[in-house]
Amino acid sequence: MPDECYRRHRDVAAVEDEGRWYVAHLPDGPIHCLEGSAAVIWEELPTSTEAAAGRADLVLLVAARAGVHPDAVDGDVADFVARLASLGLLETVSRPGR
Repeated sequence: MPDECYRRHRDVAAVEDEGRWYVAHLPDGPIHCLEGSAAVIWEELPTSTEAAAGRADLVLLVAARAGVHPDAVDGDVADFVARLASLGLLETVSRPGR
């Protein structure tokens, strides 16, 4: 069964300023401000030129940064990734199951 993977969309610009990310789908936005846990998740998402990451991979990365068990962030990561995808800020790709 294929595993969905994610990376930042190639048509998205992102700028970090003092721990906040300003993210917009080019050419006409809108601009989204990501801070706190949203900024951490964004930082762990691969760029459009990197290999996409599965949700489980993202959960492990975010949990390690937060110093918590992966179960504590799994739902938040899943919800936020789905939100970013619905806004067109992520590319979703499939890779063969492991």
